[in-house]
Amino acid sequence: MIVLRGKEKLALYEVLLTLEKEQKNPPFVAILKRADEGGGEITPAQVRADLLPALPLTACQNLLSRLEDLGYLSSQGARTNGSSKSETIFYLTDKGEAAAQTQTFWQTEKGLYDLYLSESTLVQELTGQPLIKISPHYGPPSKGNPEEVPDVLHDYWNKEVRIMDKEGHEEVVRIVHFEANCIPMEPVEVTLEIEVAGEEGTIRFMEVSSQKSMPQPNEAPAPEAKSNGLLAKFHTSLSEESVREELLKSKFGASYDEVKKVIRVPFDPNNLAWVRDVKLEKPTWRGVSFGPVRLEKVSFLPANEQEARMWVEEWLFRNIDRYFWDEEEFRTYVEEKLRPILDHYPELKNLGRKELVEKFSKRENAFYTIAKLETTTYLTY
Repeated sequence: MIVLRGKEKLALYEVLLTLEKEQKNPPFVAILKRADEGGGEITPAQVRADLLPALPLTACQNLLSRLEDLGYLSSQGARTNGSSKSETIFYLTDKGEAAAQTQTFWQTEKGLYDLYLSESTLVQELTGQPLIKISPHYGPPSKGNPEEVPDVLHDYWNKEVRIMDKEGHEEVVRIVHFEANCIPMEPVEVTLEIEVAGEEGTIRFMEVSSQKSMPQPNEAPAPEAKSNGLLAKFHTSLSEESVREELLKSKFGASYDEVKKVIRVPFDPNNLAWVRDVKLEKPTWRGVSFGPVRLEKVSFLPANEQEARMWVEEWLFRNIDRYFWDEEEFRTYVEEKLRPILDHYPELKNLGRKELVEKFSKRENAFYTIAKLETTTYLTY
């Protein structure tokens, strides 16, 4: 898992809106489905007989009238049926037919809302929209100089928008009407948090005053700030491997081997590990800077064959932990222990004990290492 955190400012507007909220399989859908199955027509008596037998006929009539007000049914120009008691026949509109077939109903809400917008290209790329949050405005209307609503409302008029509901779940809404003017508010400073694991990404917006940092793996938790909660959250398709590669490429530049997915570095006797954790102090991803992040198990390799030879020799000098009776046994050991380097520099597989003994003999404190390489010689001596 990788978690990126950075600062972001969201524009905030107070605006009068009419919204439609998507609802799956509500009671109204059953009525629309019955009308669809009946050739696009339905009457209050059919609602009572087939769906709501305990409901008075007048109440069934009111339900159908409500659906007519919402644009799902129409009774204009309708005839009455041939029974002794005539009743209005309602007809499915295009909107009603679509709702019946998709089993999706749009509930209308009107009121004063707080509208949060992002101008960040990265945010819009990840969320698929500049609209971050649409929430009811609580309290009296704000006082300020009205201005025209932002263009995004025109762009997303009657289109589906994903937002987070008050329970923290994702819901789909449509903006079907808005007033021409709105009240602009002070921008809201937030922490943008991008969490990616496997092929899934979660985008969170936390108000700075409410931020509670999540520690990176193997790091101590950051001090907790004053908390008011999560502002918005989105889910998106995002590859952890791709994000990791982009971060490494941004940090190490040409030293990052995109084909072999390793960092090529000079020989350093103080760090012989070829798998390391890397802390990026100011990582850049897709042109945006973030706070420190730790990447685990990053592969490193010597920059060239000469560096690789020094790396291998130093590792063997410090880490040989057994005695060898012949050359074949030694080479099997080397291939097992140093496989990550030898896979990239196979010519070093021919490195023999005699060559190492000659080099190690020039070092201080090499007696026991050489003894392990020349076990047979020392025992026969």
